[in-house]
Amino acid sequence: MALCSVCGKRQAVYHHTYSGKNLCIKCLSNMIERSVKRGINKTKALKYDSRIIIPIVHFSPSSSIVLANMVSRIERKFNTTILVLIPEVYNYNDIYQKLERSNIESIARVKVNASIKGSLSLEECIRLERAWILKIADELGYDVIMLPITRTDISLMLLDLLLNGKKEYLSEVLDIDYIKGIKVLYPFSSIEGEALASYEAISGSYVEPFCNVKMKTKKIFYSVAGFRPELDFGSARIIPSIPNLEFGRCEICGGFSEKKTCELCEKLDLKNMQISIYGDKGPS
Repeated sequence: MALCSVCGKRQAVYHHTYSGKNLCIKCLSNMIERSVKRGINKTKALKYDSRIIIPIVHFSPSSSIVLANMVSRIERKFNTTILVLIPEVYNYNDIYQKLERSNIESIARVKVNASIKGSLSLEECIRLERAWILKIADELGYDVIMLPITRTDISLMLLDLLLNGKKEYLSEVLDIDYIKGIKVLYPFSSIEGEALASYEAISGSYVEPFCNVKMKTKKIFYSVAGFRPELDFGSARIIPSIPNLEFGRCEICGGFSEKKTCELCEKLDLKNMQISIYGDKGPS
């Protein structure tokens, strides 16, 4: 097995396709952490005493765990407060043990009474997750929500929206958004999905997702992009050029909508969604 191309000391465990480098687990972790730091700094979304919610989302729990751990390392020098929310559909103790708890102030369980099980598009999954997280953030006084969406996720969603004319879902490709006075941020927005998925497996962070994401354009994306970064990086340049759309906001999920309640929130009856949050710090 080759040595790491970066440190030249440790055994490589991952081949980074885009750069051609072989990375050890430590250098792969450092690469992702630096990208998260750049993503946060680029948006200037955090202030000294920010209160951050990082949910273990139903469609990508492994990425959520990595995000919580990475952000807790980066933000430990500041007076930020981090709350990790674990939906009760997951094994609480399993996820609790995977979190770097020394830098996370609060870990709580959440019961979400909504139709989450099944297959939704990634854009729909984000709206569904945001609906319950925004409600908790508003009630508890948190001003930042972080979701584990990668650059590849954004590229796939953007391709799907452009091909299918679903303009109202363009709100889901924004790597930072302001909804009801709360910042919604994608710290993984400069990381390709391949690298993050590999790190999840190698670091032991993997957890089976509760619901499946259907992505019709995935085959089209990889048939065009292959293992080259052009389309993946190109999406970041396309988004700022999209003109302002004459949409209001859904009062439940905060997504673009021509009505007070978007079609998805109406279909899933999220207006009547019941949420319970309980427990704090420590396994059951």
